Amino acid sequence: MKKEPLFIVAIALALLLLTNSYLGVSLGDRIFKLFGLSPWTKGDNNGFHLSVLLGLILLVVGIRGTVKFYRSRYPKVLSRTILACIAFVFLYPAHTEKAMFILYHDSHGLNSIDYSKKNSNCSIQSEGNNTTAKCSLTFYNYGKEESLMVRPVLYGNFTNIEFESKQINIRPHSKVTIGTEFNGLQNDGAGFMGTFPAIGVEMMIDGKKKIVKGVV
Repeated sequence: MKKEPLFIVAIALALLLLTNSYLGVSLGDRIFKLFGLSPWTKGDNNGFHLSVLLGLILLVVGIRGTVKFYRSRYPKVLSRTILACIAFVFLYPAHTEKAMFILYHDSHGLNSIDYSKKNSNCSIQSEGNNTTAKCSLTFYNYGKEESLMVRPVLYGNFTNIEFESKQINIRPHSKVTIGTEFNGLQNDGAGFMGTFPAIGVEMMIDGKKKIVKGVV
C-alpha cells in the first residue's frame, strides 16, 4: 500500500480532532467523552489537552509527509494544503450545523436538542439561602419538540447552589436564545453575586435527562 494517501488521511483526522463545531466542542473531545475519558490530563479543562496534542501531531506528520511525496509533482502543495486547512476550519462549523438540522428534522426527544454553552450565560445573585439566576440560554432544536424542562447547573465551589427546573418553549427546527429567570437555594446561605459564562444546564423531556457541563 502506498504511503501518500495515509498522510492526507492524517491531515483530515487532525482537522476533525482540532476544529470546534458550532457548539464550541471538537470531535476529538466528543470521542474521549464517548469512552468515558476526559480530554484533559487533569480533568475539568486542566492540564494538557490530549485531543489537541494528538491532533497537532497528526497535522504535522500529515503535512510533512504530503509535502515530501507530492512536492516534485505539485510545487505549490504546501501553500495549497495550508489554505485547505484554513478553509476547513472556517467552513466546518456551518456545514455540521446544517447537517444536524437535516439528519434530525423529524426527530423528537433529547436527541433532537443541543445546548450551546458558548453562547449562554447567567447572572446569579443570592441573599441568604434564596438565589436568583437571570439567564440567556441558546438551544438548537433540530426536530419537532416544542418545549423542555431546563435548569442551570453549577460545579466546583458552587455545588451548594441548586436551581428549580422550569419549562421553556422552543420553536421546532431552529436555533433559539431564551432569556429567563430561575429560582434556587444556596445551602450555606453565604450571599454572593456573579456572572457565569458558558454555564452548564440540565435538560429534561418526558422524564429523560441530559446534563451539559459548563465551565463552572
